[in-house]
Amino acid sequence: MSSLKRSDITIENYAEIYAYYRQYEIDKRFTKAVHAVLSQVYHPEVTFSEGTQEFIESQRDQGKPVILAANHVRYIDHNVAAAALSRTPDVTHFVGNTFVLAKAEYFQSARDRWHTERVGCVPVFRSQDVPRDQHMLVGRAASELVKMSVEKLSQGLNLFCFPEGTRNKGDRITGAWEAIQPVEAGIGHIATKAWRSGVDVGIVPVGIAYGASSRLDWRSPAVHFGVPIESGTDGLKPADVTSLLGFQLQQSVDEANADVSKTHLDLFA
Repeated sequence: MSSLKRSDITIENYAEIYAYYRQYEIDKRFTKAVHAVLSQVYHPEVTFSEGTQEFIESQRDQGKPVILAANHVRYIDHNVAAAALSRTPDVTHFVGNTFVLAKAEYFQSARDRWHTERVGCVPVFRSQDVPRDQHMLVGRAASELVKMSVEKLSQGLNLFCFPEGTRNKGDRITGAWEAIQPVEAGIGHIATKAWRSGVDVGIVPVGIAYGASSRLDWRSPAVHFGVPIESGTDGLKPADVTSLLGFQLQQSVDEANADVSKTHLDLFA
């Protein structure tokens, strides 16, 4: 595999970057060890919508991939999701077999890149992170990222992403983040391109919620795996997938908020 210097991870070099990550393999032993540590730090309450466990099990048994699409409200969300996967028997098979879309900022230091690469992260270039005169390159990089993602899905790897594209800062007045942000277009393009290529991938929305107690909420959040969008849904265009995922992700977040509220009420009962 060809090398890629840290200094090479720039928007101008997107073609070489995605050629590199096409062939980069996840360090499964390292990833499982990291997830095991995180599962000792975070203790999420994990729930599933009716039929979701069976869908995930069916995809696994048939060697078919799944896209896990989670809302993003705190910088620790990826740690919470990792702990949920590691602690829950129905989804432990995702650990070490899932590539993750992460913003390019996490690849800029030697230490961060060493860690993020080994657990399967792939850099994503966002418009808000580059000068305005390079926005056209962002679109071209996104197109290449879609192609690379479909290739990895076709190999049986799963995908984890935050489809809102950035962390939810919450309502400006109340500070609440129960309402998700609009889902960006990329996930719709990945899914529909995969389906057209014959990849039987499904999308599972993952809702993450934290309670109101500042001392307790970060270690005991709720994670809800919602109603899946199954592959080959007739006639869906990328925008249709994006819209449907937004609706079902919001339902998952609502379920997670209900779960975490109940958990915290029980703690103080």
